[in-house]
Amino acid sequence: MKKFLLLLAAVFPALSAQAASPSSEVELKFSPIVGTWSFRLPNGCTERHTYRANGFLSGTSGEEYVEERYELSAVPDVNGFYTLTGHNLKDSGGPDCSGSSEDFSGRDWTVFVRFSADYAKYVACVEPRPDRCWGPYLKEAP
Repeated sequence: MKKFLLLLAAVFPALSAQAASPSSEVELKFSPIVGTWSFRLPNGCTERHTYRANGFLSGTSGEEYVEERYELSAVPDVNGFYTLTGHNLKDSGGPDCSGSSEDFSGRDWTVFVRFSADYAKYVACVEPRPDRCWGPYLKEAP
């Protein structure tokens, strides 16, 4: 028992240090958003986003390609919405799935996401309300 307590004491400070740094790659590896997600719009166009554990994402929407930095809140709000913020680093221009060719390079953005109970899909929302959302985005197999 004494050996177990010593081992626990040795491991616990290391775990606490990792948890204290919300931007650490170790913590982000367990983020529910990490992976590749896709959403097929009614017009047949597909959006696909790949969120990496290091806080970067790449994505396509129609003919548009983007590279962005992102951060997902550690916990959802009381209604189950996570805050997803980002900064567009590179935008190839459109046309995207909505028909826009606007270049969003250098712009910040915020959406609110709510995952299904099994974390296999999510909706993205302009406000943390279920009536202002699009999706669902489906998680692709690794």
